[in-house]
Amino acid sequence: MNRRRTGAAVALGALALALLWWLSDDAIAPGPAPVAQTPDAPAPTARPTLGAPPPGTAAAARADLVAEAAAEHEALLARQAELEADPNVQVVCDVAPPLPVAAGYLAIDGHSDGNGRVVEVVLGKAYLPLVKLDPNDPRSEYEGWLTIEGFGPAKVRFGGATADGPGRCHDAPIQLTSGETVVTGTVTHQGDGKPAKNAWVEGCGSLAHTDDDGHYFMEVVAEPCSMRAMRQDGMLRTVSDAVEITPVAGQDALVNFTLPGYPRAGLGVKVSMVEGGVRIDEVIPGGGAEEAGLTAGDVVVALDGQPTEDLPMQEFVDLVGGQAGSPLVVTVSNGAGTRELTVIRRELG
Repeated sequence: MNRRRTGAAVALGALALALLWWLSDDAIAPGPAPVAQTPDAPAPTARPTLGAPPPGTAAAARADLVAEAAAEHEALLARQAELEADPNVQVVCDVAPPLPVAAGYLAIDGHSDGNGRVVEVVLGKAYLPLVKLDPNDPRSEYEGWLTIEGFGPAKVRFGGATADGPGRCHDAPIQLTSGETVVTGTVTHQGDGKPAKNAWVEGCGSLAHTDDDGHYFMEVVAEPCSMRAMRQDGMLRTVSDAVEITPVAGQDALVNFTLPGYPRAGLGVKVSMVEGGVRIDEVIPGGGAEEAGLTAGDVVVALDGQPTEDLPMQEFVDLVGGQAGSPLVVTVSNGAGTRELTVIRRELG
């Protein structure tokens, strides 16, 4: 499989080549041949030694290339400064080779737990966001799998952020190696069988997005793992059944996914976790919650009879989501007491 290279990597490579060429003897345009001096011969015209090379020459083209690469490098430095100042970036890890720019994926804890984050690599550093979401998580050390595009998954261990700044990966720099274990296939919609061109596949230590034909390609761990396909429906996700696989190093595996054909629907609310349940912070106009009479400030204490106290947010979202038109019994409490309402799920844009 061919490995993709990013535009910035090409630009920086071009910068190095351009500078080497610019400084080499071959890069210096030859001056005029020596002229024998006689009393009647005019003195030769001196060649300029300063200033920009004449437009349209090879030297001018090389100078433009150097300037373009330098501007690209300055843009990467600016992006790196933004990431260094981003409070969501909780861990920074050096990678080798020191890629100028790349995209990646971090699977926190297990490679198939679905607890993943999108990672940016800029100038040889990987910026890992939102490693610790739960403020009550007592851990100060974490582990996971880091996959950078064009390379295979690497096992990583890292410390969380402290008052002194972001955490760091242990055993740095992280050695990126060419992946030898590949999973590829297609993701389609149930019913019509059309390609899911806006979907993604996650698991086995990696993540890949589908192209316009529903195809995906990803480097994975060479051990038993699981993966799922997903599609975003407004504020909710439609998820395929999990597929258990046993990838073999040096071999490609074919795994196809089918996503439920209907868009998932929900209540039409924005919520936050509070003591005793899930508080409705905003009711979205036109949604099922507005139709049923739910209001901001209501605390959802049960869904179809299942208590929501201490329920993880993702589980709450999974319970709320369902097929458009299906009912959900929502029990809420506020200062006036507790009430039970039937909400019809509506598609959310």
